[in-house]
Amino acid sequence: MLTACCLVSATAQRNSTIALSPDERVVCAVNQDGDTISLWRWQTAASTDQIAVDKEPRNVAVSLDGQRAYVTTQRGQTLCIVDLEQKRCVDRIRL
Repeated sequence: MLTACCLVSATAQRNSTIALSPDERVVCAVNQDGDTISLWRWQTAASTDQIAVDKEPRNVAVSLDGQRAYVTTQRGQTLCIVDLEQKRCVDRIRL
């Protein structure tokens, strides 16, 4: 049910994976076509932010403390580290 809700909210872009924050308040989803990740407050299904990452993001994972998201990118060949409070990519590691 959660997945369907989030996918419907992002009809303009494909979502290949999603991750739920440890406190279960925020859903992160990759947008392959937009080179971004989207954040939602799942209780309302409202999109809160889109954060730019490298080209063609594929997977996302959220840290245990809920402060960072780790996003792999296929074309960018990077691991993007996203600060979820600052809502921006703070580091890129070449793969």
